[in-house]
Amino acid sequence: ESTDQTFASKAMGDGIAVTVSEGKVVAPADGKISFVFPSKHAVGLMLKDGSSILIHCGIDTVNLNGVGFELLVKLHQRVQKGDLLWNADLEYIKENATDESLLMVMTKLDEGAFIEKIYGDKKRGQTILKIQS
Repeated sequence: ESTDQTFASKAMGDGIAVTVSEGKVVAPADGKISFVFPSKHAVGLMLKDGSSILIHCGIDTVNLNGVGFELLVKLHQRVQKGDLLWNADLEYIKENATDESLLMVMTKLDEGAFIEKIYGDKKRGQTILKIQS
């Protein structure tokens, strides 16, 4: 059966979705902001080892055009683990997007490296991902 729609797909990498209880999004590790999405819902973080993480707040939040997000970092800014990256208005996001979960996706890893996921209830500052070589 043919359709009029064409979909492109590209694997971004392995990652984890986090159900958040508040809208303060902090840096998961030391690094440098490698990109800032114009709609303020996602940033990239380049780690010292060359690994890259996409930190993405919500699903379909690009359609909010920045409303509900207070971005607190700039492109090429160095951040430390725990630094506040942005504030997200979770109530607004819940009402106007598909989901408010925080996604962290490894977009670049050294060949042979993988991530270990540490599931369960966590508090800010506790480890949820580890890069293993």
